[in-house]
Amino acid sequence: MSEIKQTVRLGALAIAAVWLLVAALLYLGFDAVEQHRQAKLRPYALGSGELVIPRQRDAMVLRPRQPQAAPAAPPR
Repeated sequence: MSEIKQTVRLGALAIAAVWLLVAALLYLGFDAVEQHRQAKLRPYALGSGELVIPRQRDAMVLRPRQPQAAPAAPPR
């Protein structure tokens, strides 16, 4: 009877390990795609000194967020 319990336990661990591997591969794959997509939208300078700001498909221009010089005043 203990062999059956051990087999069931190892089988459950194997199934969990396979799903964790699948999840990790999906995460890494989507992360690589997103990094590539974001890299294409970063501004860059040409050799002539011209700054190129790429647009997304919907014609929106993404610009990096700049920290504010002074903190915003709390609402009254």
